[in-house]
Amino acid sequence: MYSLSCYETLFYIYTDRGFTGDAGVYYNNQNGNRFCGRCCPRISDPDKISLETHWNRQTRLAGLARPLLAENTDLCGKGAIKAYGFNWLTLVDIPVQNRVVVERHFGITEQPFINIITPGSAAEKAGLRRGDILLAINGEPVPAAISRGSDSRKRIKAMLDDASSAGETVRIKYLRGEFKEREALIDPVTQCKYGIILVKDDSVNAFADGDNIYVTTGMYRFAETEAELQTVIAHELAHNSEGHVTKKLGNYLLGSIIDVAIAASTGIYTSGLFGNTTSMIFSQSFEREADYVGMYMLERADVDSSESANLWRRMAAENRTPGIFNFARTHPTTAERFTNLDATYQEIQEKRRSGQSLYPNRR
Repeated sequence: MYSLSCYETLFYIYTDRGFTGDAGVYYNNQNGNRFCGRCCPRISDPDKISLETHWNRQTRLAGLARPLLAENTDLCGKGAIKAYGFNWLTLVDIPVQNRVVVERHFGITEQPFINIITPGSAAEKAGLRRGDILLAINGEPVPAAISRGSDSRKRIKAMLDDASSAGETVRIKYLRGEFKEREALIDPVTQCKYGIILVKDDSVNAFADGDNIYVTTGMYRFAETEAELQTVIAHELAHNSEGHVTKKLGNYLLGSIIDVAIAASTGIYTSGLFGNTTSMIFSQSFEREADYVGMYMLERADVDSSESANLWRRMAAENRTPGIFNFARTHPTTAERFTNLDATYQEIQEKRRSGQSLYPNRR
């Protein structure tokens, strides 16, 4: 009989066929063995729901970004990568004060735990799921993260990069809940070399730092449609692809943005840090260029951009709440901007009608 630890018991209660009995909480495994979870401290459903909600939103955001990243590789100034479409966490990636929650609720340990599977990605098509534990890549065991600052993540990423560079199907060995090792065959796909990160912050904002695209939960909720979210993503993607961050900034603020990225991946609130990055305002010429190139990126990914200008109009109309609508402060909303967006849409449609390639006119 497999002996479950206290935390493993809780993990399986919440992800499989658990039930409550008079003597405590039990789990029936596939062999009919019963395990009592009474030894464990009581756990908080709101904590679990909060983290799962964040992961679900991050998953949706990654799915919306995927076609934009995949269909615009020739526009990405930083080049392209072979993408698998999954993210993983280990216990040491989590701030100390939050580790009890993820360990009790999800069974996350020092081994890589897959928490995000991008919809439509190579990983999803290969059958990987949230909760799978990475064991090996092309037969080579993946390292566990044994301490804060461990290079485990860097080493796993290097292993994945090396495997994809060979141009062959990659074999991923993993462990699923029934304690059986499985293997997924993944063919990574080419896409722009930028990550998409959901930041748990109530300000309505989005940002690019040259390596990643950040969208706050405030912006996530403000966007009324998937096309509106993709409009925001495309705009920030254009800031990255056009090299605006490098042209605007030195290294001063990039360190704090990296800190935000670490917090965002764990679903922890950033205490307004994201909303305070107003010194990152781009010039009007950069904003016009990001609008223009972003519209092309949307159309190339088969996203209807006809209503893109309406997002900025709504943003301008709502820009009356200090500290909340920071996006409008860092991304000016003017009549000229709306006119330019509409003109870009007409330019793209004319190219479609005349059979021209959808490539932005460099200005």
